[in-house]
Amino acid sequence: MDRHKVANIISRCRRQKGVQQEVLCRGICSNANYSRIESGDAEIPLVMAQAFLERLGVDPGQLEQLLEGEDYGFCQRRQDIEKAPT
Repeated sequence: MDRHKVANIISRCRRQKGVQQEVLCRGICSNANYSRIESGDAEIPLVMAQAFLERLGVDPGQLEQLLEGEDYGFCQRRQDIEKAPT
């Protein structure tokens, strides 16, 4: 798994949702460590990536799809549809 791509996905999700780095990493890692991960200067452990995705409301089980190039916006809309009341 390309951890740099994982960090890019998390960064994109964070920005799209308007979540600050400090808020996302609180209780998971230091802000400095997160900044290094997001900038590509440090690798992200898989467990940490899953924690970030969960905090952003993204199912970590969809990480494979996101890495394979599926459009994040499409995944997000599908999640919203699945959560919508019927």
